[in-house]
Amino acid sequence: MPQKLTKKSREQRYAVYDVDIPAMRLLYQTDDENVPNTENIFETRPAYEIVEELLIKANSLIAEKIATGLPEMALLRRQSPPNQRRLTTFGERINGLGYNVDISSGASLMSSLFRLEDANVRKVRC
Repeated sequence: MPQKLTKKSREQRYAVYDVDIPAMRLLYQTDDENVPNTENIFETRPAYEIVEELLIKANSLIAEKIATGLPEMALLRRQSPPNQRRLTTFGERINGLGYNVDISSGASLMSSLFRLEDANVRKVRC
């Protein structure tokens, strides 16, 4: 039951309903000067996914309350847009390999990546 709720919550967040959404993160290990030197795919377990979705849901609700209650004082984090040059390069490379990936928006990119049938291809960084 909790796994179904986790899956449904993730589908709603990503607005992708007809594909399996992998729960993977790319972790970077850094050297002494904080420069990434190693990358590692971290595949989670169902318990981690449940906790993560609950944390995201709780943080979202708290952020909404703060923004509503203190609109002129609330400091909410906002992610900056991706580097367009790198995104274009990524799109050219992966599409050049024969995969159809739409980079026109964040949602379309996520949806395209989730639709890739080979789980190993989803893990590769171009």
